[in-house]
Amino acid sequence: MSTEPLPMQVLLFQHLKTLIPVHISMVDEMSSLLNISPDSAYRRIRGEKPISLEETKIICEHFHLSMDQFLHSQSDSVLFTSPPSLSKPNPFESWLDNLLRQLQFLKSQEKKHLYWLLKDIPMM
Repeated sequence: MSTEPLPMQVLLFQHLKTLIPVHISMVDEMSSLLNISPDSAYRRIRGEKPISLEETKIICEHFHLSMDQFLHSQSDSVLFTSPPSLSKPNPFESWLDNLLRQLQFLKSQEKKHLYWLLKDIPMM
C-alpha cells in the first residue's frame, strides 16, 4: 500500500476545513458522519487511508459538494445548482446564504467564470 497522500482526497479535506466551523472538530465530524473511529478519521484526513467511493458520496451529499471540483476534469462541464426551497421560514435569507456558499465555492476555484441567469430575485 502506498504511503503517499492521495491528492484528490487531501484537496477534499482541505476544502472541508473551510466549510466546517472552527469550533467543530474535523475528526469528530468525519467519524460521526462516516461511522468510523477517530483514528480512522485521522488516517483518511491525512490521506494515509483512501476514502471509499461510498464515503466520498456521503461527504459530498452532507456538505452539498460536487466531486467534479476535486477530479480536475479537463472537460468543459458546467455545474448547476437549484435554488433553495422558498417554503423555508426565511426564503430571502436562505437564498442569500445559498448565494454566499456558491460565491465562496467559485472563489476557491483556480479558473473562475460565472454566468448568472435569473428572471427574478426570489422574494416573498
